[in-house]
Amino acid sequence: MIKLTLGKKSVTAMAIALLLCLEMVLCGCGRQEPEAGRTIAQSEQYSGEEISAAMDVVEDYFHENFTGCTNLKLSYADSYCDGEDIEQYEGDALIILDSSFDVDENGGDGSFAPNSTQEGWKWVLTRSNGGAWKIQNYGYA
Repeated sequence: MIKLTLGKKSVTAMAIALLLCLEMVLCGCGRQEPEAGRTIAQSEQYSGEEISAAMDVVEDYFHENFTGCTNLKLSYADSYCDGEDIEQYEGDALIILDSSFDVDENGGDGSFAPNSTQEGWKWVLTRSNGGAWKIQNYGYA
């Protein structure tokens, strides 16, 4: 029989390591890591968390609906929102994200040029009363 003797610091370190591993396993379930490189500029309107939440919505939608495409970049800048009229959408807050993505040899679902990169793709999202972001529109501006 092997008997281990550990000091308090070793036990504490092992417990912390175990908790971190458990958190990574549990938090990773049900949501993939973002596949796009994210760029979040300083915003006078939204916090980094609010912008990141909008990006999560776009990435989830992209993953579910853009078959054969790989999201490369997702960006936010206050200037993207210039000229967009929130009155045409539901909600009291509007955010616009810019993305680029690669298309596979099949043209994704067949609607894109095969083996191409789509750049300047805009995503318009709104929300009401600080709630969840909702995609209202997307495509080339």
